[in-house]
Amino acid sequence: MNSKPSVPAFWLCIFMSLLLQTGFTQSQVSGTVQDDKQQPIPGATVLILNASDSSLVKGRLSGSDGGYRLEDISPGNYLLRITMIGFEDYQSAPFPLEESGGSKTMPTLSLKENATQMEEVQVVAKKPLFQQKIDRMLINVAGSGVNAGGNALQVLQRSPGVLVNKQSNSISMTGKFGVVIMINGKISRMPPDAIVQMLEGMSADNIERIELIHTPPASYDAEGNAGIINIVLKQSADAGLSGGYSFNGGYGKREKYGAGMNINYRKNKVNVFGSYSYQFDHNPQVFTNYRSIRRDGNILETDGFSDRAPDLHNQNGRFGADFQVSSKTVIGFVGTYFDRYWDMDAVNDIDYSTNGVVDSRVRMFTKEINRWSSATGNLNFSHQFNKNQSLTVDADYVYYKIHNPSDYDIFTLNADREVLSEAQKRVRKETPINIAVAKADYNHNFGKETQLEAGIKGT
Repeated sequence: MNSKPSVPAFWLCIFMSLLLQTGFTQSQVSGTVQDDKQQPIPGATVLILNASDSSLVKGRLSGSDGGYRLEDISPGNYLLRITMIGFEDYQSAPFPLEESGGSKTMPTLSLKENATQMEEVQVVAKKPLFQQKIDRMLINVAGSGVNAGGNALQVLQRSPGVLVNKQSNSISMTGKFGVVIMINGKISRMPPDAIVQMLEGMSADNIERIELIHTPPASYDAEGNAGIINIVLKQSADAGLSGGYSFNGGYGKREKYGAGMNINYRKNKVNVFGSYSYQFDHNPQVFTNYRSIRRDGNILETDGFSDRAPDLHNQNGRFGADFQVSSKTVIGFVGTYFDRYWDMDAVNDIDYSTNGVVDSRVRMFTKEINRWSSATGNLNFSHQFNKNQSLTVDADYVYYKIHNPSDYDIFTLNADREVLSEAQKRVRKETPINIAVAKADYNHNFGKETQLEAGIKGT
């Protein structure tokens, strides 16, 4: 029984192999941390690190009972590091996680109190990586070596309760979707999938901290039901000119490198700030897909192979200024630019066999460009009438565009690789989006226990 593949059947198999993500359940690590009196230590920072380079994989704080559980960890070799102010740091020996979907329980760990006697006392302030507040968790990115050279999306992937799905370009927090992303307290108006791409190109070296707000105050927009992620970028409050720059590079299957800078100038009543980052990643990929079914007593097999060589260029820019009109009034503006350019050449082969004998083959050459770009502008005004009354006004405009041309050259071959037919497919997709939003918020405190908040918004 011989059967020649139709083009739709080939497209289905190829796209399944290219787009479907292999599903598996990842492992988890759990345990308990206590002091030398066997009392639980809540709020200790618990980190899972790669054993090879001590880079951060996952982290969280221990609970009120001293317990911790870190989930969604791929098989590999890891270290466990636990830190707590007033106690000596703990780091385990390397240990393996070999099973997908497995669970490893660490022995109960007793931290020793740090009671070293010193001749000279020096007080050094250093923020922990994670800080738990009443309504939010703070991730202090600045000064944390485990996040150096990374990007904002990678920091979120390692954060407690945050799950980033790059396959669907979505971010969830505590298992809920609909997370609102804010930059310096201002909502990012771009579509969710564009926000994921933007965060991937935002250098972690330009970030001061990330706030995971699980129970947002009433003053925040009721957009989504999963809370708010507020990314606070570096901005100096000191007078004069200040800033920083960074470079990073590496080689995995191919080269990757990047650079970033931030600058701040403050004098009298004027504050000007800006940042820029660029990241490049050349990451070859190989996808395989095999399928075998029995039909009418025959074994029908489909064996697919896709060799891809994508290049990724990411750029992020931000510029703004604040003007102190008076002691009670501030006017400011912020502009941002984002550009993600993904370029891929791929060769896809698929063989069709019956009872172990190749019937026919298909070869497809793919050229695809996926460019996501956006520009945003914000004008803001705030006025403090007195210590109990304030008004803030914001006007935002977002221009966003996806440019996605794809070219496919498809050749149907016989078992001896002779060309039987040729087809070409050209796809062009343009997605322009324009959004304008204006809002005003008024706040009036009548006392320690009574507060009035009111606002209006138009989109």
